Amino acid sequence: MSPSPRKQAYDAIRHVLGVWPVVESERTYFMRRAAQERSAADRASDGTARRVHLELEQRYRERVGIVTSAMFNDRTAA
Repeated sequence: MSPSPRKQAYDAIRHVLGVWPVVESERTYFMRRAAQERSAADRASDGTARRVHLELEQRYRERVGIVTSAMFNDRTAA
């Protein structure tokens, strides 16, 4: 059975970053960027711009979920 897409993405992130403190800072970065995109969407007067900012927010939130899930799954498996 092959790993899930989330696990594959996490493995790629961990391979590049290597250590947990960096992964945690990546999680913080993704959380901050999601909040910034939400704020930009709230300020956008154009519907297309708002939609794009909301899509970017969702992508950052997905990355937060991937990193968070993988961090806890990997720590409990160790």
